[in-house]
Amino acid sequence: MKEDLIQFLWEQKFFAGKELTCTNGQRLYVSHTGTKNTDVGPDFFNARLKINDLEWAGNVEIHVKTSDWFRHKHQHDKRYENVILHVVYEDDVVLKDMDGKLLPTLEIKKLLPPSLVAKHNDLMQKQSIIPCQQVFAKPNEIKLNLWLERVLIERLEKKTDYINELLRKSENNFEQCFYQITARYFGQKINAQAFEMLSQNLPLLVIAKHKNNLSQIEALVLGTAGFLDGQFEDDYISILKKEYGYLKHKFNLQSLDKSIWKFARTRPANFPTVRLLQFALFLYQNSQLLSKIMKAEKLTDIMPFFQLKFNHKINLEALHNKGQKTSEREFNLGESTIESIIINAVIPMLFAYGKIQNLPEISDKSLDWLQQVSAEQNSITKMWESFGLIAKNAWQSQALIEQKNNYCDKLKCLKCIIGKEILLDK
Repeated sequence: MKEDLIQFLWEQKFFAGKELTCTNGQRLYVSHTGTKNTDVGPDFFNARLKINDLEWAGNVEIHVKTSDWFRHKHQHDKRYENVILHVVYEDDVVLKDMDGKLLPTLEIKKLLPPSLVAKHNDLMQKQSIIPCQQVFAKPNEIKLNLWLERVLIERLEKKTDYINELLRKSENNFEQCFYQITARYFGQKINAQAFEMLSQNLPLLVIAKHKNNLSQIEALVLGTAGFLDGQFEDDYISILKKEYGYLKHKFNLQSLDKSIWKFARTRPANFPTVRLLQFALFLYQNSQLLSKIMKAEKLTDIMPFFQLKFNHKINLEALHNKGQKTSEREFNLGESTIESIIINAVIPMLFAYGKIQNLPEISDKSLDWLQQVSAEQNSITKMWESFGLIAKNAWQSQALIEQKNNYCDKLKCLKCIIGKEILLDK
Protein backbone atom coordinates (compact mmCIF):
# COMPACT_ATOMS: atom_id res chain seq x y z
CA MET A 1 0.00 0.00 0.00
CA LYS A 2 1.24 3.47 -0.93
CA GLU A 3 0.41 6.65 0.95
CA ASP A 4 -0.32 8.51 -2.28
CA LEU A 5 -3.12 6.03 -3.09
CA ILE A 6 -4.79 6.80 0.26
CA GLN A 7 -4.39 10.55 -0.41
CA PHE A 8 -5.88 10.04 -3.86
CA LEU A 9 -8.92 8.20 -2.51
CA TRP A 10 -9.46 10.84 0.18
CA GLU A 11 -9.17 13.65 -2.37
CA GLN A 12 -11.61 11.83 -4.68
CA LYS A 13 -14.12 11.72 -1.77
CA PHE A 14 -14.10 7.93 -1.79
CA PHE A 15 -15.11 7.90 1.91
CA ALA A 16 -17.25 11.04 1.93
CA GLY A 17 -20.96 10.78 2.60
CA LYS A 18 -20.66 7.35 4.19
CA GLU A 19 -21.32 6.18 7.73
CA LEU A 20 -17.89 5.23 9.03
CA THR A 21 -16.46 4.12 12.36
CA CYS A 22 -13.22 5.30 13.95
CA THR A 23 -10.91 2.78 15.60
CA ASN A 24 -12.21 3.85 19.05
CA GLY A 25 -15.81 3.09 18.03
CA GLN A 26 -16.91 6.68 17.37
CA ARG A 27 -19.23 7.27 14.43
CA LEU A 28 -17.65 9.30 11.62
CA TYR A 29 -19.26 11.16 8.75
CA VAL A 30 -17.10 13.10 6.23
CA SER A 31 -18.91 16.22 5.03
CA HIS A 32 -15.95 17.83 3.27
CA THR A 33 -12.53 16.23 2.70
CA GLY A 34 -10.72 19.58 2.73
CA THR A 35 -8.14 21.14 0.44
CA LYS A 36 -5.02 19.18 -0.45
CA ASN A 37 -1.81 20.70 0.90
CA THR A 38 1.14 20.67 -1.52
CA ASP A 39 3.57 22.10 1.04
CA VAL A 40 4.79 20.99 4.47
CA GLY A 41 2.20 20.29 7.13
CA PRO A 42 -0.97 18.18 7.26
CA ASP A 43 -2.12 16.59 4.00
CA PHE A 44 -5.55 18.28 3.87
CA PHE A 45 -6.65 21.62 5.29
CA ASN A 46 -10.10 22.77 6.41
CA ALA A 47 -11.93 19.47 6.37
CA ARG A 48 -15.40 19.21 7.93
CA LEU A 49 -16.38 16.07 9.82
CA LYS A 50 -19.06 14.84 12.19
CA ILE A 51 -17.74 12.59 14.97
CA ASN A 52 -20.64 11.10 16.90
CA ASP A 53 -22.98 14.11 17.01
CA LEU A 54 -20.30 16.81 17.12
CA GLU A 55 -19.24 18.87 14.11
CA TRP A 56 -15.49 19.33 13.62
CA ALA A 57 -13.47 21.60 11.33
CA GLY A 58 -9.72 21.18 10.91
CA ASN A 59 -6.97 19.27 9.18
CA VAL A 60 -6.55 15.64 8.12
CA GLU A 61 -3.28 13.69 8.08
CA ILE A 62 -2.80 10.50 6.07
CA HIS A 63 -0.34 7.64 6.56
CA VAL A 64 0.00 3.97 5.66
CA LYS A 65 0.40 3.07 9.35
CA THR A 66 -0.49 4.96 12.51
CA SER A 67 3.12 4.56 13.68
CA ASP A 68 4.23 6.69 10.72
CA TRP A 69 3.05 9.67 12.77
CA PHE A 70 5.92 9.06 15.18
CA ARG A 71 8.34 8.04 12.47
CA HIS A 72 7.77 11.44 10.82
CA LYS A 73 8.04 13.16 14.25
CA HIS A 74 4.67 14.90 13.97
CA GLN A 75 4.25 14.63 17.75
CA HIS A 76 6.84 17.42 18.10
CA ASP A 77 5.51 19.61 15.26
CA LYS A 78 2.98 22.34 16.14
CA ARG A 79 1.72 22.38 12.54
CA TYR A 80 -0.13 19.16 13.40
CA GLU A 81 -1.91 20.53 16.48
CA ASN A 82 -5.14 21.10 14.54
CA VAL A 83 -5.36 17.61 13.01
CA ILE A 84 -8.87 16.32 13.72
CA LEU A 85 -8.59 12.96 11.94
CA HIS A 86 -5.80 10.52 11.15
CA VAL A 87 -6.55 8.32 8.12
CA VAL A 88 -4.45 5.15 7.85
CA TYR A 89 -4.43 1.87 6.00
CA GLU A 90 -3.41 -0.02 9.15
CA ASP A 91 -3.84 1.10 12.75
CA ASP A 92 -0.85 -0.44 14.53
CA VAL A 93 -0.34 1.79 17.60
CA VAL A 94 -2.34 4.02 19.93
CA LEU A 95 -2.10 7.69 18.94
CA LYS A 96 -2.84 10.61 21.25
CA ASP A 97 -2.85 14.33 20.43
CA MET A 98 -0.64 16.88 22.19
CA ASP A 99 -3.21 17.19 24.98
CA GLY A 100 -3.02 13.46 25.69
CA LYS A 101 -6.42 12.65 24.18
CA LEU A 102 -6.96 9.88 21.67
CA LEU A 103 -6.74 11.25 18.14
CA PRO A 104 -9.68 10.04 16.02
CA THR A 105 -8.32 7.51 13.54
CA LEU A 106 -9.98 5.94 10.51
CA GLU A 107 -8.52 2.59 9.40
CA ILE A 108 -9.42 1.91 5.76
CA LYS A 109 -7.89 -1.55 5.30
CA LYS A 110 -11.27 -3.29 5.31
CA LEU A 111 -13.02 -0.50 3.40
CA LEU A 112 -11.06 -0.86 0.16
CA PRO A 113 -12.26 -3.25 -2.55
CA PRO A 114 -9.44 -5.76 -3.23
CA SER A 115 -9.89 -5.11 -6.97
CA LEU A 116 -9.01 -1.41 -6.51
CA VAL A 117 -5.76 -2.21 -4.68
CA ALA A 118 -4.90 -4.86 -7.28
CA LYS A 119 -5.49 -2.39 -10.13
CA HIS A 120 -3.22 0.16 -8.49
CA ASN A 121 -0.49 -2.43 -7.93
CA ASP A 122 -0.70 -3.48 -11.58
CA LEU A 123 -0.39 0.13 -12.75
CA MET A 124 2.64 0.76 -10.56
CA GLN A 125 4.48 -2.25 -11.99
CA LYS A 126 4.44 -0.74 -15.51
CA GLN A 127 5.22 -3.86 -17.47
CA SER A 128 3.88 -2.30 -20.70
CA ILE A 129 4.62 0.77 -22.82
CA ILE A 130 2.13 2.67 -20.65
CA PRO A 131 1.02 1.49 -17.18
CA CYS A 132 -2.64 1.02 -18.17
CA GLN A 133 -2.06 -0.69 -21.51
CA GLN A 134 -3.96 -3.86 -20.55
CA VAL A 135 -6.96 -2.01 -19.12
CA PHE A 136 -6.85 1.23 -21.14
CA ALA A 137 -10.20 2.96 -21.51
CA LYS A 138 -10.60 6.10 -23.60
CA PRO A 139 -12.38 8.87 -21.64
CA ASN A 140 -15.30 10.65 -23.22
CA GLU A 141 -14.41 13.47 -25.61
CA ILE A 142 -15.26 16.36 -23.26
CA LYS A 143 -13.23 14.99 -20.34
CA LEU A 144 -10.35 14.08 -22.63
CA ASN A 145 -10.13 17.53 -24.22
CA LEU A 146 -10.22 19.25 -20.83
CA TRP A 147 -7.46 16.96 -19.60
CA LEU A 148 -5.29 17.42 -22.70
CA GLU A 149 -5.64 21.19 -22.39
CA ARG A 150 -4.37 21.01 -18.82
CA VAL A 151 -1.44 18.79 -19.84
CA LEU A 152 -0.58 21.06 -22.79
CA ILE A 153 -0.50 24.13 -20.53
CA GLU A 154 1.79 22.25 -18.14
CA ARG A 155 4.14 21.53 -21.05
CA LEU A 156 4.18 25.16 -22.16
CA GLU A 157 4.69 26.40 -18.61
CA LYS A 158 7.77 24.17 -18.27
CA LYS A 159 9.11 25.66 -21.49
CA THR A 160 8.32 29.11 -20.06
CA ASP A 161 10.62 28.30 -17.12
CA TYR A 162 13.38 27.47 -19.61
CA ILE A 163 12.75 30.71 -21.52
CA ASN A 164 12.86 32.67 -18.26
CA GLU A 165 16.31 31.22 -17.60
CA LEU A 166 17.50 32.27 -21.07
CA LEU A 167 16.09 35.75 -20.49
CA ARG A 168 17.94 36.02 -17.20
CA LYS A 169 21.21 35.18 -18.94
CA SER A 170 20.52 37.62 -21.80
CA GLU A 171 19.40 40.49 -19.54
CA ASN A 172 15.79 40.21 -20.73
CA ASN A 173 16.61 40.39 -24.43
CA PHE A 174 13.62 38.60 -25.97
CA GLU A 175 15.06 38.66 -29.50
CA GLN A 176 18.29 36.99 -28.31
CA CYS A 177 16.25 34.44 -26.40
CA PHE A 178 14.11 33.64 -29.45
CA TYR A 179 17.26 33.40 -31.59
CA GLN A 180 18.69 30.77 -29.22
CA ILE A 181 15.50 28.71 -29.11
CA THR A 182 15.12 28.84 -32.89
CA ALA A 183 18.75 27.78 -33.33
CA ARG A 184 18.18 24.74 -31.14
CA TYR A 185 15.38 23.45 -33.36
CA PHE A 186 17.26 24.10 -36.58
CA GLY A 187 19.52 21.34 -35.32
CA GLN A 188 16.57 18.99 -34.79
CA LYS A 189 17.03 16.38 -32.08
CA ILE A 190 20.42 15.05 -33.18
CA ASN A 191 22.24 18.41 -33.27
CA ALA A 192 20.02 20.49 -30.99
CA GLN A 193 22.64 20.87 -28.27
CA ALA A 194 25.36 21.83 -30.74
CA PHE A 195 23.13 24.51 -32.28
CA GLU A 196 22.30 25.83 -28.84
CA MET A 197 26.01 26.11 -28.05
CA LEU A 198 26.50 27.92 -31.36
CA SER A 199 23.87 30.52 -30.45
CA GLN A 200 25.54 31.04 -27.08
CA ASN A 201 28.97 31.62 -28.69
CA LEU A 202 27.60 33.79 -31.49
CA PRO A 203 25.36 36.57 -30.07
CA LEU A 204 22.52 37.87 -32.21
CA LEU A 205 23.96 41.37 -31.85
CA VAL A 206 27.00 40.29 -33.87
CA ILE A 207 24.77 38.83 -36.59
CA ALA A 208 22.72 42.06 -36.66
CA LYS A 209 25.81 44.11 -37.46
CA HIS A 210 26.20 42.12 -40.69
CA LYS A 211 22.54 41.51 -41.54
CA ASN A 212 22.95 42.79 -45.12
CA ASN A 213 25.87 40.53 -46.06
CA LEU A 214 25.12 36.81 -46.48
CA SER A 215 28.77 35.84 -46.90
CA GLN A 216 29.70 37.43 -43.59
CA ILE A 217 26.82 35.71 -41.82
CA GLU A 218 27.87 32.38 -43.36
CA ALA A 219 31.42 33.03 -42.20
CA LEU A 220 30.21 33.78 -38.67
CA VAL A 221 27.95 30.71 -38.49
CA LEU A 222 30.32 28.20 -40.11
CA GLY A 223 33.36 29.64 -38.37
CA THR A 224 31.82 29.65 -34.90
CA ALA A 225 30.61 26.10 -35.56
CA GLY A 226 34.23 25.08 -36.15
CA PHE A 227 33.95 24.18 -39.84
CA LEU A 228 36.41 26.82 -41.12
CA ASP A 229 39.42 25.42 -39.31
CA GLY A 230 42.03 23.84 -41.55
CA GLN A 231 43.22 24.47 -45.11
CA PHE A 232 40.87 24.78 -48.09
CA GLU A 233 41.62 24.92 -51.80
CA ASP A 234 38.07 26.04 -52.59
CA ASP A 235 38.07 29.81 -53.27
CA TYR A 236 34.74 30.67 -51.64
CA ILE A 237 35.39 28.68 -48.48
CA SER A 238 38.85 30.24 -48.26
CA ILE A 239 37.19 33.67 -48.43
CA LEU A 240 34.80 32.68 -45.64
CA LYS A 241 37.70 31.45 -43.54
CA LYS A 242 39.59 34.73 -43.98
CA GLU A 243 36.45 36.74 -43.19
CA TYR A 244 35.80 34.73 -40.06
CA GLY A 245 39.38 35.17 -38.88
CA TYR A 246 38.86 38.94 -38.97
CA LEU A 247 35.41 38.85 -37.34
CA LYS A 248 36.49 36.36 -34.68
CA HIS A 249 39.23 38.73 -33.55
CA LYS A 250 36.99 41.79 -33.79
CA PHE A 251 34.19 40.35 -31.65
CA ASN A 252 36.31 38.04 -29.51
CA LEU A 253 34.37 34.95 -30.62
CA GLN A 254 35.04 31.40 -29.51
CA SER A 255 34.80 28.60 -32.06
CA LEU A 256 33.28 25.24 -31.21
CA ASP A 257 35.08 21.98 -31.84
CA LYS A 258 33.49 20.61 -34.99
CA SER A 259 33.60 17.11 -33.53
CA ILE A 260 30.45 17.96 -31.54
CA TRP A 261 28.42 17.93 -34.77
CA LYS A 262 26.81 14.60 -35.58
CA PHE A 263 26.64 13.26 -39.13
CA ALA A 264 25.98 9.59 -38.33
CA ARG A 265 22.52 8.24 -39.26
CA THR A 266 21.71 11.57 -40.88
CA ARG A 267 20.60 12.02 -44.48
CA PRO A 268 22.78 14.40 -46.54
CA ALA A 269 19.92 16.93 -46.67
CA ASN A 270 20.05 17.06 -42.85
CA PHE A 271 23.85 17.21 -42.47
CA PRO A 272 24.75 19.83 -39.85
CA THR A 273 26.66 21.81 -42.48
CA VAL A 274 23.48 22.05 -44.57
CA ARG A 275 21.47 23.06 -41.51
CA LEU A 276 24.07 25.68 -40.61
CA LEU A 277 23.91 27.19 -44.09
CA GLN A 278 20.12 27.19 -43.88
CA PHE A 279 20.37 28.89 -40.51
CA ALA A 280 22.72 31.53 -41.94
CA LEU A 281 20.30 32.19 -44.79
CA PHE A 282 17.39 32.35 -42.34
CA LEU A 283 19.25 34.97 -40.27
CA TYR A 284 20.11 36.92 -43.43
CA GLN A 285 16.47 37.04 -44.56
CA ASN A 286 15.03 37.91 -41.14
CA SER A 287 15.93 40.56 -38.60
CA GLN A 288 13.90 41.52 -35.53
CA LEU A 289 11.90 38.38 -36.28
CA LEU A 290 10.19 38.05 -32.90
CA SER A 291 8.74 41.55 -33.22
CA LYS A 292 7.35 40.68 -36.65
CA ILE A 293 5.84 37.44 -35.37
CA MET A 294 4.23 39.28 -32.44
CA LYS A 295 2.48 41.62 -34.88
CA ALA A 296 1.23 38.81 -37.11
CA GLU A 297 -2.47 38.06 -36.79
CA LYS A 298 -2.56 34.69 -38.55
CA LEU A 299 -0.24 31.72 -38.67
CA THR A 300 -0.09 32.01 -42.46
CA ASP A 301 1.39 35.51 -42.02
CA ILE A 302 4.60 34.11 -40.55
CA MET A 303 5.16 31.21 -42.94
CA PRO A 304 7.15 33.35 -45.48
CA PHE A 305 9.77 33.99 -42.77
CA PHE A 306 10.76 30.32 -42.92
CA GLN A 307 10.66 29.83 -46.66
CA LEU A 308 14.29 30.02 -47.83
CA LYS A 309 14.24 30.55 -51.57
CA PHE A 310 17.84 30.88 -52.60
CA ASN A 311 20.09 28.81 -54.87
CA HIS A 312 23.60 28.82 -53.53
CA LYS A 313 26.79 27.41 -55.02
CA ILE A 314 29.02 26.16 -52.27
CA ASN A 315 31.48 23.30 -52.12
CA LEU A 316 30.01 21.16 -49.33
CA GLU A 317 32.45 18.37 -50.16
CA ALA A 318 35.38 20.72 -49.60
CA LEU A 319 33.77 21.92 -46.38
CA HIS A 320 33.66 18.28 -45.29
CA ASN A 321 37.25 17.81 -46.55
CA LYS A 322 36.02 15.15 -48.96
CA GLY A 323 36.61 16.61 -52.41
CA GLN A 324 36.39 19.61 -54.63
CA LYS A 325 33.10 19.23 -56.48
CA THR A 326 30.97 22.36 -56.36
CA SER A 327 27.23 21.87 -56.70
CA GLU A 328 24.31 24.24 -56.84
CA ARG A 329 21.53 23.34 -54.46
CA GLU A 330 18.45 24.84 -52.89
CA PHE A 331 18.62 25.50 -49.20
CA ASN A 332 14.88 25.51 -48.61
CA LEU A 333 13.52 24.23 -45.30
CA GLY A 334 11.14 21.30 -45.60
CA GLU A 335 7.56 21.63 -44.41
CA SER A 336 8.12 19.26 -41.48
CA THR A 337 11.17 21.26 -40.34
CA ILE A 338 9.23 24.53 -40.49
CA GLU A 339 6.39 23.02 -38.48
CA SER A 340 8.87 21.66 -35.93
CA ILE A 341 10.37 25.13 -35.45
CA ILE A 342 6.91 26.67 -35.10
CA ILE A 343 5.80 24.02 -32.57
CA ASN A 344 8.98 24.05 -30.48
CA ALA A 345 10.26 27.63 -30.81
CA VAL A 346 7.60 30.05 -32.04
CA ILE A 347 4.64 28.77 -29.99
CA PRO A 348 6.51 28.44 -26.64
CA MET A 349 8.07 31.89 -27.13
CA LEU A 350 4.69 33.51 -27.79
CA PHE A 351 3.11 31.69 -24.86
CA ALA A 352 5.95 32.69 -22.52
CA TYR A 353 5.98 36.29 -23.74
CA GLY A 354 2.27 36.60 -23.03
CA LYS A 355 2.72 35.16 -19.53
CA ILE A 356 5.78 37.22 -18.65
CA GLN A 357 4.46 40.48 -20.05
CA ASN A 358 0.91 39.88 -18.79
CA LEU A 359 -0.50 39.90 -22.33
CA PRO A 360 -2.98 36.99 -22.33
CA GLU A 361 -3.98 37.71 -25.91
CA ILE A 362 -0.46 36.73 -27.04
CA SER A 363 -0.58 33.46 -25.10
CA ASP A 364 -4.05 32.75 -26.48
CA LYS A 365 -2.77 33.40 -30.00
CA SER A 366 -0.03 30.82 -29.50
CA LEU A 367 -2.61 28.17 -28.54
CA ASP A 368 -4.81 29.10 -31.49
CA TRP A 369 -1.87 28.80 -33.91
CA LEU A 370 -0.90 25.44 -32.43
CA GLN A 371 -4.30 24.07 -33.44
CA GLN A 372 -3.57 25.10 -37.03
CA VAL A 373 -0.34 23.09 -37.30
CA SER A 374 -0.40 19.45 -38.38
CA ALA A 375 -0.08 16.81 -35.67
CA GLU A 376 3.43 15.45 -35.20
CA GLN A 377 4.16 11.94 -36.39
CA ASN A 378 6.54 10.15 -34.07
CA SER A 379 6.78 7.02 -31.95
CA ILE A 380 4.68 8.55 -29.15
CA THR A 381 1.80 9.79 -31.32
CA LYS A 382 1.79 6.47 -33.18
CA MET A 383 1.62 4.64 -29.86
CA TRP A 384 -1.44 6.68 -28.84
CA GLU A 385 -3.03 5.99 -32.22
CA SER A 386 -2.88 2.27 -31.41
CA PHE A 387 -5.08 3.05 -28.37
CA GLY A 388 -7.56 5.06 -30.42
CA LEU A 389 -6.23 8.50 -29.43
CA ILE A 390 -5.51 10.14 -32.78
CA ALA A 391 -4.13 13.68 -32.61
CA LYS A 392 -5.95 16.03 -34.97
CA ASN A 393 -3.36 18.81 -34.75
CA ALA A 394 -0.16 19.85 -32.98
CA TRP A 395 -2.19 21.13 -30.01
CA GLN A 396 -3.26 17.55 -29.31
CA SER A 397 0.01 15.85 -30.30
CA GLN A 398 2.01 18.09 -27.95
CA ALA A 399 -0.40 17.26 -25.13
CA LEU A 400 -0.16 13.53 -25.84
CA ILE A 401 3.65 13.72 -25.87
CA GLU A 402 3.56 15.43 -22.47
CA GLN A 403 1.06 12.84 -21.22
CA LYS A 404 3.45 10.01 -22.11
CA ASN A 405 6.64 11.70 -20.87
CA ASN A 406 5.38 13.29 -17.66
CA TYR A 407 2.55 11.02 -16.57
CA CYS A 408 2.85 7.52 -18.04
CA ASP A 409 6.65 7.27 -17.81
CA LYS A 410 6.64 8.67 -14.27
CA LEU A 411 3.75 6.48 -13.08
CA LYS A 412 1.55 9.46 -12.20
CA CYS A 413 -1.57 7.37 -12.74
CA LEU A 414 -3.28 8.86 -9.68
CA LYS A 415 -3.09 12.32 -11.27
CA CYS A 416 -4.15 11.20 -14.74
CA ILE A 417 -7.76 11.24 -15.94
CA ILE A 418 -7.34 7.80 -17.51
CA GLY A 419 -5.79 6.31 -14.37
CA LYS A 420 -8.51 7.83 -12.18
CA GLU A 421 -11.30 6.36 -14.27
CA ILE A 422 -9.65 2.93 -14.30
CA LEU A 423 -9.23 2.91 -10.50
CA LEU A 424 -12.64 4.32 -9.65
CA ASP A 425 -14.53 2.59 -12.49
CA LYS A 426 -16.22 5.83 -13.48
